[in-house]
Amino acid sequence: MATVEGWMDESAPTSTTGIYVLLAVVILPNGGSDQAREQLCSLLPPRVRSLHWHRERRPERRKEIITVLNRLDVEVHAAVAHPVPARRQEQARAACLTAILGDLPDLGTLHIEARTGPLNLRDRHTLLNIHRSGTNIPGMVLHQRKTDDPLLWAADAAASILALGQAWHRPGDAHWDRRFRPPLRSIRWLPPQ
Repeated sequence: MATVEGWMDESAPTSTTGIYVLLAVVILPNGGSDQAREQLCSLLPPRVRSLHWHRERRPERRKEIITVLNRLDVEVHAAVAHPVPARRQEQARAACLTAILGDLPDLGTLHIEARTGPLNLRDRHTLLNIHRSGTNIPGMVLHQRKTDDPLLWAADAAASILALGQAWHRPGDAHWDRRFRPPLRSIRWLPPQ
């Protein structure tokens, strides 16, 4: 049996009441990551190396991305912290990561979109603390650039679509979450940070 993998990204839109930190993990429970990557890569225009939901402004383009995401055999797990003052954003990310890992199936590998070296190290410290608390953590954690693994694009889109679906910062974007159909297996709402 193949090990289950997950891909994680966050969206941190600002609202009038503070920052929302939304962490999303996309899982392919039945495998098929190579086929999923091929489908995601088919979305790339010439000379573009990765997808990022917030750069894709045209409605037709967003519909195309959602159509491909809906065809993938994925499920989504999410955690949300709000309101979060700017100076507490990293603490909110750690709290979201702690909450979301408690809801995930045992993962062999968790792919996280790489940030800066010190911020990646913070994630690793958070994971170590989660492990010390007795919660299962993935056997392997890889911080990767978005250009390294197209499945990180799916996590980016899931986090962004779920955030926009709540109309947290651009009410005109609120309809995208109704088109996004992968199962939302868990969502954790955390108390104010």
